[in-house]
Parts: sequence; C-alpha cells; structure tokens
Amino acid sequence: MESITNALTVFRASTEQFTAALADVPDTTWVFKPSPAVWSMAEVIEHVTMADRGIRGVASSALRPFAAGEHRALGDAAIATIFDGVPPPPDAQEPSGTWTDPTAAIGEFRKASDALAAWYDGTDADLRSLTCAHPIFGLLDGVQWLLFAASHHDNHTRDLLELRELASAAAS
Repeated sequence: MESITNALTVFRASTEQFTAALADVPDTTWVFKPSPAVWSMAEVIEHVTMADRGIRGVASSALRPFAAGEHRALGDAAIATIFDGVPPPPDAQEPSGTWTDPTAAIGEFRKASDALAAWYDGTDADLRSLTCAHPIFGLLDGVQWLLFAASHHDNHTRDLLELRELASAAAS
C-alpha cells in the first residue's frame, strides 16, 4: 500500500464494519460476558475507542524521522493479519466497564475514529518517513499506524460478532 489515501480507505471500511457489528444489539447482549475473562461488547468498544484516541496521539505528536539504520519492523501486508493468533498484550488498554449506554458508546467510538481519520486526511507530512515504535510490534511508519488501527478494528469486529452469537445461544 503506497498512499495515505489507500490507508484511509481501509481504515474507514474497518470503522464501518466495526460499527455495523454493533447495530441493533439488545441491552442484554451489550453487557453479555460468556466468562469473566472475556470482554463484553461494551468493554470491547471502550477498548477500541481508547486505542483510536491513543493512535491519534501517536500520529499527532510522537512520530519522528527514522534514525540512520532504522527500518519498519513489518510490511504493510503483515499489518492486516497482525492480530491473528496473537494473545492480547499484558498491558492492553483495559476497559473500565462503565460504557453501559450503547448509543453514547457508539458516539464516542465514531468521534475517536473520525478524529483519527481527519488528522490523517489533513496532514501534509511525509508519513512514510516518520516512525514510532509499537511496544510489541516494533517500528511502524506513520501510514502503518493507521493500518494498525484498521487491523485492530477488524480484530475486535470478529470479537463482537462472536459475542452476538454466544449471547444468542445463551438466551435460547
């Protein structure tokens, strides 16, 4: 993937898919936890929203030029599957469990994802020449941080869809 335009397209599509997985969810499904160790839909959206806010912070203030000898840890294509088979990191942004209003939570998610997309859409920085290290995956360039956000959405969209199925099965 060569351009920020392409990365924005991928990010926006992942945002829509994530939001669609939350559509028309009954209140009981919103807070359903199949086990104490598994996040509810409310907790998943809180986590993803916090992550989008954090990535916007990285993009707007932590990106720096690559130092001599530094290079990206991953290619763009690898980022699409970065979460496949990887357990959650021990320091994942843990949700508070207080996002009990689906409409408000979806609104907060949309605000965070829209702000992230708007920053990328409005910057004229050469994002391929800027980097910031991810604590687990290593150096990502500025475009790859947006692709990472999209992959994070996709990863948790799968979680949301699975939660819907598990809640439905538990209710029957």
